Amino acid sequence: MKQVPITIAQMIAEELHARGVVVLAFTPVAFSSVSYGATRRECRQMRQFLDRIVRMLADGSLEPWGEPQGQVISLESSTNVQEEGNA
Repeated sequence: MKQVPITIAQMIAEELHARGVVVLAFTPVAFSSVSYGATRRECRQMRQFLDRIVRMLADGSLEPWGEPQGQVISLESSTNVQEEGNA
């Protein structure tokens, strides 16, 4: 699965006048994610929030399809988190 580009999250933030954005995209066996914050601090906070979501996906406590699919979601290169915020 391709990585979600940081520019997508930034465009969503700008369009919605949001301070932070988390984007998740799924296939049955993998996912890609990205976070964005308007400032470095907000970027770090969104990354930490996304990290918690990723851990929940990894341990099975959060299931994107509503019920277990009998497949393990790959976490390899699943996140695309970059420091893009302003000072």
